[in-house]
Amino acid sequence: MMHRAIPLIKEEIVLAVNEENPLSQKKTVSIRDLRQERIISMPRQSSLYSTLYDSCHRFGFEPKVPVVCDDPYFIRKYVSENIGVALAPSISWKGRFCSNTVLIPLRNPTLYITSYLLYDDKQYRSHATKRFINFLLDEASQIEGNLSPLCEER
Repeated sequence: MMHRAIPLIKEEIVLAVNEENPLSQKKTVSIRDLRQERIISMPRQSSLYSTLYDSCHRFGFEPKVPVVCDDPYFIRKYVSENIGVALAPSISWKGRFCSNTVLIPLRNPTLYITSYLLYDDKQYRSHATKRFINFLLDEASQIEGNLSPLCEER
């Protein structure tokens, strides 16, 4: 089986916090600043989970995760209810937070997440599937943060 992975978009990861959280007053935060925070996380299979755990471990601590949730809607809801903070993709979740949520850039290090189009290169692809792949690549090329030069090899 030959899998094809085409990068579509590279997004900066930001920290989502309720406006009542003291971190909301900062212009930027470091992973180090999350040592005492309750962090709402995606499940283990998610790249956001890996990013969170790998980053925290690099700074020598285990993140405090009271809630693991696979639904981005509820992660944003928990942050707005001040249950915890969360790492969030800056583009795909843009405009989806409650008004009481503050998004803060992460620095030292700045974190990124890349979304890919994955498919089996040897598998038969119908005309509709080929059109859908081209549609995804066209849409991705119009998004800020797109990786369109890498998508040109259709």
